[in-house]
Amino acid sequence: MATRRKTHPPEVKAAVALEAVRGDRTVTQLADRYGVHPTLVHAWKRRLLAAAGELFAPTPRAAPPDARVTRLEAELAWVAGKLRAAVDHPRSLVDPDHPEVSVRRQCQLLGLSRSTLYYRPVTDRPRDLQLMEMIDRRYTADPRAGSRALTEWLARQGHPVNRKRVRRLMGLMGLEAFGRGGRAAGAEPGCVVPYLLADTPVERPDQVWSADVTYVPLAGGYVYLAATIDWFSRYVLAWRVSDELSGPFCREMLDEALGRGKPAVVNTDRGVPFATAGWVNRLKSAGVKASMDGRGRAADAAFVDRLWRAVKTEDIYPGCYTSVAALERGLAAYFQFFNTERAEPALDSRTPAEVYRGRGAGTPVTK
Repeated sequence: MATRRKTHPPEVKAAVALEAVRGDRTVTQLADRYGVHPTLVHAWKRRLLAAAGELFAPTPRAAPPDARVTRLEAELAWVAGKLRAAVDHPRSLVDPDHPEVSVRRQCQLLGLSRSTLYYRPVTDRPRDLQLMEMIDRRYTADPRAGSRALTEWLARQGHPVNRKRVRRLMGLMGLEAFGRGGRAAGAEPGCVVPYLLADTPVERPDQVWSADVTYVPLAGGYVYLAATIDWFSRYVLAWRVSDELSGPFCREMLDEALGRGKPAVVNTDRGVPFATAGWVNRLKSAGVKASMDGRGRAADAAFVDRLWRAVKTEDIYPGCYTSVAALERGLAAYFQFFNTERAEPALDSRTPAEVYRGRGAGTPVTK
C-alpha cells in the first residue's frame, strides 16, 4: 500500500520560511522544530524570497475574462522564469508547491531524476554533527590530515568510524588534505579556469585576492563561512554566512569586496561556489582575472587557512555559538579586531588594515 504524501498547511510553510529568512536558527534546527525535511525548509525559503519582490511590483492589468493559459504555456512560462533566476544548481529550481506544473514534469523539463531531487546526505544526525565538529577542529590544527589520518585520529579519541564515513563528511564540509590540489567536484562545465600565479611575486595590496569557504559548527547544526582576503596585507575585505554551500552568497560577498577595491586577480579553489558561471562571469564583468588552484598548488591556500585557524581558535570555538545571529555578531566583532588591532609578525608587527591602507611599504608576500 502506497504511503500518502504528507502535506503541510500554508501557515506552517510561512512560519518556517520566515524563520529561515531571519536566520536565527540553522536549517537543521528548524527542521527538528517543525518536523519537516531540511530540503523543504530550503524550498520554502526560496519561494518566500522570490514572492517578496512581487509584493512591490506594479499591479498588472487584469486579463480579459475569456483569457485562458494552456498547460503548455504555463510550463514554458515557469521554465523561462526559473532560468532567468540563473541559480547554480538545477535541483534548487524545483518548486514542489507549483499549482499547475507537477514535480515530475518539472524534473523532466530540467533533466533531473526524481531520486536526485529528493536525495540529501544524512548528515544531520547528532552523531554525524559530533564527528564533523571533531574533524573540523583537528583539520584546523593540521590541514595536512586526510581521511585516513582523521579516521585513525578519531579511533584514538574513542570514536572508531569507517573511513568512507569520514571521507563523506569531509566532502560535505568542503575539506581536503593540504597538498592534494584543487577540488573540481561539482564544477560547472567550462568554469574551471587556469592557475595564473605561478612564479608571480605579490608586492602590493589589491594585486591578488583569495576567496574560500569553511565549515562552522553550531549547537544542533552548522553553517558555511566565506571570506575574501587580500594576499599582501591579509586584510579581510568581506565575509558572508550561509546555510547552503552554493554560489549566490559568495557572489554577494564578492560584490561587497569589489565595492572596496579592484584586484588584478582573484584566486580560489575549484569548489562548488567558485567553479560556476555566476562567479567567473562576475569577475569578468569587473575586469578581474579569475584563477583557480591546480594540482600541487595547495600552498596558495595558506593565507585563508591561517585566517580560518585564527577565527576558529580565537572566536568560534571559544564562543560556542548557538544561533546564526549570535555567530554573525561575533564574527563582525572579530573581523574588526583582526583587521585593525591584531598585529601580524609576518607584516612587521603591523595590522592588516595598516598595510592594506598603505602605512609602510611592507615586504613581498612569501608562501
